[in-house]
Amino acid sequence: MNTRERARSFLRWALLCTLTGVLLTGCGPNGEALPGTSGSPELHAATPQAGSLPPSSAPSVAQASSGTPEVGASPEEDDTDLWFRIDQMDFVNDKVGWVAGENTSGPFVGRTSTGGTDWTKVGTDGMYITALAAVERDRGFVVGNSDCQEQKGILGCSSKGIYETTDGGAHWTPRWETQTSQQEGNPYTAEVLSLSPKGWGYAVAAHQLLLTRDGGASWEAAAFNGKLEGFVPEKAVFTGQLQGWAAGYVVAPGCAGSAKPAEVDDGCRIPAVAYTDNGGSGWRLDELPEAERGQTVIGVSAPGGHTASVLLFNPANLEASYYSSAAELPGNWRKISQFRGGRPYARDMHFLSADRGFVALTPGAGPIEGGLMVTGDGGKKWETAPMADIVGVSRICFADERLGWLLAEANRESHALLRTRDGGENWERVTLPAEVFGR
Repeated sequence: MNTRERARSFLRWALLCTLTGVLLTGCGPNGEALPGTSGSPELHAATPQAGSLPPSSAPSVAQASSGTPEVGASPEEDDTDLWFRIDQMDFVNDKVGWVAGENTSGPFVGRTSTGGTDWTKVGTDGMYITALAAVERDRGFVVGNSDCQEQKGILGCSSKGIYETTDGGAHWTPRWETQTSQQEGNPYTAEVLSLSPKGWGYAVAAHQLLLTRDGGASWEAAAFNGKLEGFVPEKAVFTGQLQGWAAGYVVAPGCAGSAKPAEVDDGCRIPAVAYTDNGGSGWRLDELPEAERGQTVIGVSAPGGHTASVLLFNPANLEASYYSSAAELPGNWRKISQFRGGRPYARDMHFLSADRGFVALTPGAGPIEGGLMVTGDGGKKWETAPMADIVGVSRICFADERLGWLLAEANRESHALLRTRDGGENWERVTLPAEVFGR
């Protein structure tokens, strides 16, 4: 064998070894999969890898310009050191926004005052964030979980609260706290938190609907009485200080036994909606026709307070059901459409008007891709928006009818932030730099 043939033989052997190593590699640091979020069975998402994606060639998703370069791991650099995930986000306007996530050092919050051109990250001393409400550049609120321990491979936290920071996350002041069981304190279960600049706000945490009227300084649990006795809220939305909807379930008569309403079996849970027009002083029970027991609430939306909508997911058959009700016809809920809500899994819902809305879908196990579903006729028909390199969307956030953001998953990384300035017609990529969030 001559020298050239020896070289070719060596190259073929090296290539074979490289391919074998790729096929045997796990899905994340130490080959571990990540837990899913609430509203559907646990998903195992690929662990995000450091590095950036090339700009998309499709016109629907563009790469936003950034003064902070995206840095990928060099061949000599350990990818594990740059691993991070983003679980929550909230934006005040086109410039000020917050995110929350986790890296190998623990949970963190990140904030920008430049629309994503520059980011600042600060650790949370082990507090896992399950909901986030940005107020100003340095002021925000979170639903945080602490005193966390791993038992039988599952991370659970025994303390939960609403906390405020006025210095960008360097210090947190408790505004409401409670003790939770390990299941209630799942740090990967997404919850609800919203605070208006006018001082009113709401949260859904620890199976309670919490309300504030003093800018978040204090929070009180909503009282559900009469037909709503034992009502367990899962999602909520308020259009002002007085008008609001909470979607969750009531317990079927004689079904709970000695169990608490939040701990009953799925077969005892009847989906329902609670409505108030007096700021939570009183509530009306609305039933959802044809709603099977055991379904969970993916989202509730009420643009302008004229039309309310609820999206349910049935884990038994992986179907999602979309309901709508006009405010001028109180309690007149109608099932508008039904579509597959599992594999890929429906994760979030947001409507800009009575007609135009979005549903976020995350990938399921196997060769299943999610994305963003869009309707323009009030939920009668849904179509998947074309988004190059995007395989899943987990969160939807809009500041108004035109300015919005998506927390998404991309083909070669499990974290991507997208922004629209035209109501979701087009999306551009906002940089999430690995050198900031991965360390």
